[in-house]
Amino acid sequence: MDVVVYKYERPINDYGFLEYTYKIGIVPGGEIIKTFHVPFEYEGMDATERQIIAEINAYLKENGFNAVNKF
Repeated sequence: MDVVVYKYERPINDYGFLEYTYKIGIVPGGEIIKTFHVPFEYEGMDATERQIIAEINAYLKENGFNAVNKF
């Protein structure tokens, strides 16, 4: 089954720091089937985001989903 992975950014303060949320939606229609949240961290934000992306890839592979976009 084809899915699309959406990345949402949300500012958390006046300094421009962001939190990220990844949502997996079914194609066509975009019904959200799973959400992954990347909380803001002053140290190690990139490593945390890479870890979440690895979890998303594992989830897609485990459930037989095919992402139609790059994320």
